[in-house]
Amino acid sequence: MDYGEIPTVQQILSSTQVLDSTNVDEEAMQFFVRGCINDAWKRAFKEEEKTVLEIKREGTNGNKFHDFVVETFLHEYANTRNIELPDGYSFPEKPTLMQKFIAYKISTLSIW
Repeated sequence: MDYGEIPTVQQILSSTQVLDSTNVDEEAMQFFVRGCINDAWKRAFKEEEKTVLEIKREGTNGNKFHDFVVETFLHEYANTRNIELPDGYSFPEKPTLMQKFIAYKISTLSIW
């Protein structure tokens, strides 16, 4: 899948550095931070190993928005990689990272 121009991990995380001083609207901040996490996923779908390595290398730095993006992405990534194929899985190809991520997100949805 072609996502066009995807920001680098450094660009994604650097955008979180200014949020502490502009935190006026909590809902807008949540939307922006989720967008950063989604951009990290788009990069991972394209370059999985490199993206995960770069995010781990960046690590946390004490900025709550930066740290939330890093920690959330790595948590979601670990859970996505741990998705097990069900008994009777018979497709010739194993699921892609994106397919496993969608399965993980669906499994964590709460309907109540």
